Amino acid sequence: MKGKRLFAYVFLMTLYVLLSAQEFDVPDTKGMKLYKGNTHAHSNKSVGNASPPDVALWYKNNGYRFLVLADDSIPSDTGTFSKIADSSFIVIPGLEIKALYQGRWIHTNGLNVKDTIYPKTEVSLDNTLQRGIDEICKSGGVAQINHLLCKQWH
Repeated sequence: MKGKRLFAYVFLMTLYVLLSAQEFDVPDTKGMKLYKGNTHAHSNKSVGNASPPDVALWYKNNGYRFLVLADDSIPSDTGTFSKIADSSFIVIPGLEIKALYQGRWIHTNGLNVKDTIYPKTEVSLDNTLQRGIDEICKSGGVAQINHLLCKQWH
């Protein structure tokens, strides 16, 4: 029942924001470039099925310009990709924190992190999520929320 109430609340708040949104100027994007990349890929160091270099090579060969390899808790070692990374393709160190809260997973990525970050479950969903975000920021990274309350096999 809580899930339905939360969904209804989020839906109504989204609707409110959309209906009451103020007009704003769209920035001029002329001359800007769009770079294709992935900020949430896994290797066989967690739930993927290929080695980190093979994952990176696949993305490079398929037109991607950057990759964040987000395996569990330990930042990807960008030195592993020295023969793959060049001026057309970069690998950004990353990791995924998988915290378990009341039998469900909270997955948060850390992009450009420097430290190992282990999940910690707090007294509430909000606090558990915030703890991961704070740890990522403390490590110099940028947090990306992947999945909230997602029942999965890992």
